[in-house]
Amino acid sequence: MDAEPSSRPPRLWVPKEYSPDALSWYIYRHFAYLLTDEELAAERVLAGRVKQLAYSDPSGTKVLELFRIPEAQAKYPELMRRINENGPASVMRAAAERVLRDNPDKQILHTCAKCGELCLTPRAQQCFACGFDWHPKQDE
Repeated sequence: MDAEPSSRPPRLWVPKEYSPDALSWYIYRHFAYLLTDEELAAERVLAGRVKQLAYSDPSGTKVLELFRIPEAQAKYPELMRRINENGPASVMRAAAERVLRDNPDKQILHTCAKCGELCLTPRAQQCFACGFDWHPKQDE
């Protein structure tokens, strides 16, 4: 049986320096309130630059303005230097590590009890790495 063609467009390939790891995404998605404005700007720069790649528009003036990248360049020149040297994914990883280091009293990481992998959300009850499920059992 032939598979039906997908209606979804192919995924955009992005360089490694534009692909944050799971920990960075987890912190940025669920604990953004623990990040500084400068660290949050790194994610904006990442998003803007990925859009430039997607639209094959290296100058991308409209994209840059949409993601307020000129504002970030003016306000955070040191951040932009680090991003240009190491890539936004590296800067985001450093921010995620700082959040963990500066907040040892908070229960930030939610990992699977079976395999130890990071769950998708802080309230997840199923591991997508190994399939372990710890939802409350329903009485049948």
